[in-house]
Amino acid sequence: MALQIRRGLAADRTSITPAVGEIIFITDTNQIYVGDGTTPGGNPVVLTTSGNVTIGNITVNSPGTLNMGGNVLTSALVGILANLTTTSGDIVSLFANAATQATVLNTLTANAATQSTELSTLTANAATQSTELSTLTANAATQATTLTTLTANAATQANDLTTLYSNAAAQADSLIVLNSLASSHISNLAALTNNAASQATSIDSINANVGAYQTYANANAATQSISIDSVNANVGAYQTYANANAASQAVSLITLDANLGVLVGNLATLDANVGAELYTMGNYQNWTSNVTTISSALDQLALRVKNLGG
Repeated sequence: MALQIRRGLAADRTSITPAVGEIIFITDTNQIYVGDGTTPGGNPVVLTTSGNVTIGNITVNSPGTLNMGGNVLTSALVGILANLTTTSGDIVSLFANAATQATVLNTLTANAATQSTELSTLTANAATQSTELSTLTANAATQATTLTTLTANAATQANDLTTLYSNAAAQADSLIVLNSLASSHISNLAALTNNAASQATSIDSINANVGAYQTYANANAATQSISIDSVNANVGAYQTYANANAASQAVSLITLDANLGVLVGNLATLDANVGAELYTMGNYQNWTSNVTTISSALDQLALRVKNLGG
């Protein structure tokens, strides 16, 4: 590391009093001063043209003698001062280097000022960044809490999704069963439709048969009405005949009564057949009423005949 001594500008030199033997270097004039402890700014070091070095009232002669205020010092002190004279060139070189270093120092000082400004800026930026870092830390904590909540919600939603998948699978199985039942119902509906068509055909056939039976019954009713009138006429004749021939007629009446029973049985069979066919079409009551009327008339006729015979 280079040796550095006290230095400054010429205008500032007299504002200080260097200590005894303290060397100062003036950077703007390249002069050297040595302090004696009392002289403000120190005493200048002057190298004369004769080779002598003067420091205040001290003169070092080139032959090696020392004159201080007109007094010559001892040879030992002269030797010391001679060595000092020998090294004076080195001191001058040191002062020159000091001047160069002073320039460098000024540059460094200017750089230091710039760096100080930059440091202030960096400090301000650091404060701002510290605030931002605090905000980011707080945001990170908030986001961590939010992330924890989201993780919990995700777990809950995963469980809900598992339940939904399970329900979907169960509903899919139910849908398969429903599709199977629907297919079965469709088959049954098709069968019912076919049966309905067959039954419609059967109903048409029954209607045709009922129409034929109705025509037949109407014809028989007309015939039976004529027969009843004939029977009534015969009854009148039989009544006259019976009154005359009661004993003979008793046997005949028994036979007539049997015949009338057979006729009544035949009429009952006809009534049952006609009723069975007409019941399907809702006409049973009408035809039963007509047959009942015929049967009642025949029963009354039989009763009259019986009473006449008795």
